[in-house]
Amino acid sequence: MICDIYIPNKDRSSTWCFSLRFLSNRWYDMDVEDVCVIRARKDHDHAYYLQYFFYDTRNLGFITFSSKKELYGAIQKLLEENIKR
Repeated sequence: MICDIYIPNKDRSSTWCFSLRFLSNRWYDMDVEDVCVIRARKDHDHAYYLQYFFYDTRNLGFITFSSKKELYGAIQKLLEENIKR
């Protein structure tokens, strides 16, 4: 399953698209200048990790999940809560 994550740049003139394709034991980085830094990692089929920082809200955190679906949902929710429309 490949999940696409869409993140607008600071002035909303363009959107970055990231496809979550995990390599074993490596962090997948989604970095949009002055918007956010999101890092996701998969250790095995039931261990997913998420680190994030949003510049405008200064929201910083680390969460663990047991499925890719949970991880994807959490990323979408964080984007909705922390990026101004």
